[in-house]
Amino acid sequence: MKVYLVSAVGDHTKTLKMLWSSIPTDVITLEGDDFFTEDQGRYKTMGVDRVAALKGATSLTGFPALVVDGGTATTYTATDSSGKILGGGIGPGLYVKLRSLYEYTDKLPRLHPAQVTDVLDKAIKKGEKIPIFSRDTNEAIITNILSEYQKNMMGIVQHWLKTVGKYDENAPDNNKTRRIYFTGGDGDIMLRTLNHSIFDSDPDHPPAETTNGEGPTSTGFIKEVGCETEYRKHLIHEGIAALLVDKVNERILQVQKQLKVIEVNSENFNAKIVGQRVAKNFNKPNKTRNQDHYFRGVVKEYDSDKEDGNYYKIEYNDGDEEDVTLEELKELIVNFLTFGEGPKTLSSDSVSKNSASGRGRKRKQNSTPTGAKKKPTNSLLKEPELQVEKRIAKYFEGSLYFGTVVKFLTKAQLWHIVYDDGDQEEFDEKDMKKALDLYESEKASDPKQKGK
Repeated sequence: MKVYLVSAVGDHTKTLKMLWSSIPTDVITLEGDDFFTEDQGRYKTMGVDRVAALKGATSLTGFPALVVDGGTATTYTATDSSGKILGGGIGPGLYVKLRSLYEYTDKLPRLHPAQVTDVLDKAIKKGEKIPIFSRDTNEAIITNILSEYQKNMMGIVQHWLKTVGKYDENAPDNNKTRRIYFTGGDGDIMLRTLNHSIFDSDPDHPPAETTNGEGPTSTGFIKEVGCETEYRKHLIHEGIAALLVDKVNERILQVQKQLKVIEVNSENFNAKIVGQRVAKNFNKPNKTRNQDHYFRGVVKEYDSDKEDGNYYKIEYNDGDEEDVTLEELKELIVNFLTFGEGPKTLSSDSVSKNSASGRGRKRKQNSTPTGAKKKPTNSLLKEPELQVEKRIAKYFEGSLYFGTVVKFLTKAQLWHIVYDDGDQEEFDEKDMKKALDLYESEKASDPKQKGK
């Protein structure tokens, strides 16, 4: 199972990674550059949560985009019609406002967000307008907070529309209705201050289509300025989903380009394809703890002398082999570019694929004559401690990782590996041999060997 982390709080990220490490998962911490690059307007200190939410908004209605996030901090972030980030603003969230008034003053009471929501609900649902000149301390605090939200957001919306232009059905950009997204736990509170007449000083507007902030609305101030609003509490999640879709599409484009090269110049392809990583779905989990159905392997050789056509020999990570046609090979390459090496897990390909149901085309048997003796193999298990402290290499999702053998687990008959990035896993003998062989061919790229 893959877990994607988006957090602007470093301590939370460390804690979550530690918790998830106790179960079989591949934890991936997403950074700001995954969602928007600096060329797209992201500045270096911009919070990953902001760009993730912005990605979610643009995946729903395209550009231009404006996202208002009511969380611990209240933020707004916008793009122009070309998709470039304009910037935004950051301020204290509702909880922080209420708590700071209590902690940094002598006599002001400690209020809670629920009290603010209660006042707002009465103003919207029962028509009990909030007086701008309050004669009660609690009410005065709430009035000021809601008034700040309303007037601040009005200014932001007006300036954004002035920058990107108002609704135009003939405009080339995607977000023609200029929909603005509100997100976060308190985002609906901010949205409703714009969509309703809540103060005794507000002009009367028709009631909003919805009273709980859910779904698109266009009424009151929002209708007057010519845009729409929508509350989506989990906009960051939609941003992550959009990012993953983009990554898959990028890989599909890569493989389409590669397949085009194959069709144009197959001889060139045959010469270069040896060593290409592949993946195949055998319809049954390979018993990794994340239930991955894909077995990874490598193209070992191209054979043009087969009686029934040309074949490419594939050797899978568990040692099994099969011969595939060019069309089958294309599919295996697509799978690998789409799903990569898979997570770092215990003996990830240690179960034979012959036991998988619905295997598909059965591999052709090796042409070794019956009764021929196999060359004796040197078992690493004869003296397993000799492998301790050796360097190894392994590919994960197309990237090369280096690590060190730190100890041998006698009972399990496995070697414990610690990668340079801190991840860990265990190798059986097949895993160890492949990792040692790969290291020998790639050790020039090992950062710990440079300069020696």
